[in-house]
Amino acid sequence: MTRRTFIVISIAVFLLFHGCSEKDDREKEEYVESHFKEQVDDRHLGQEQVFLDEVLELWEQGETERAVEQFLQTEWDNTIMFSDRSRVGITDDEWMSLPSESKKQEIEAECLRYVRLISKLVKHVSALGHDKITVKDYDGAQEMFDAILRCSEALSKAKAGTVITRLGQSVKRVVLKDLLQLYSQTNNDVKLKATQRSLEEL
Repeated sequence: MTRRTFIVISIAVFLLFHGCSEKDDREKEEYVESHFKEQVDDRHLGQEQVFLDEVLELWEQGETERAVEQFLQTEWDNTIMFSDRSRVGITDDEWMSLPSESKKQEIEAECLRYVRLISKLVKHVSALGHDKITVKDYDGAQEMFDAILRCSEALSKAKAGTVITRLGQSVKRVVLKDLLQLYSQTNNDVKLKATQRSLEEL
């Protein structure tokens, strides 16, 4: 990935997690992009693996409750989060080796679409968690924030380009702040201090 492309996409990731309107999102989608490619459909023996792009597809189709339910229940694979249909699992080196600029631009645009969808889904689940805090359903809030944390850690370790792994780090920073608020409300000093340390280490 060129330095210019990396800088532009990094700015987009930052803005997505620091308050952008849907109009802003659409405008950024026209200019910022990222990488993805066909990868092996790695399914666990005896059970079908759930991929993040399948959850995002539900979200994009307006099936919000199903998408959130799947998001909350999934234990993400730490290396392969995207199905062979998504092609998001392309590394920076693989992206650089693509034969044409048009293909690179196509892949970059699709990756930004994923960044945008992931950020919206995460914001929604985070808001549900804060709603739980408001009504003192602290276990419910913990469930919401734990799901986001699992996803962020898997994204950070995924077989993918820098944009996806950086997105995982951005999501993790946001959800750790959510957890700080939860543990402050519940006066859980042990978890509060542990979460503060995790945030400082990012």
